[in-house]
Amino acid sequence: MTDTADKSHVPENCKLYEMVQYQCEATRHNIECSPFVRLFLRCAGLPTVEVTPEYDQYGDPVSRSSQAAKPSPIKGEDISSTEV
Repeated sequence: MTDTADKSHVPENCKLYEMVQYQCEATRHNIECSPFVRLFLRCAGLPTVEVTPEYDQYGDPVSRSSQAAKPSPIKGEDISSTEV
């Protein structure tokens, strides 16, 4: 994940991270992959939460009326002892 903590709209004591994933389509003769970005908010003492629908890739909040789903914690991740 890439640290994008310099974002001005991110809550205090939190950092915004991005992770690029690829979705691939295979045909008989080739494989085509397209990247997509997922955003995660990591706040001290709290679970890391995916906020892809809440923030754009520049750290600016996205209107709540355009959100399809609420963010959910990443299962099994405890950030209390993780250093960045």
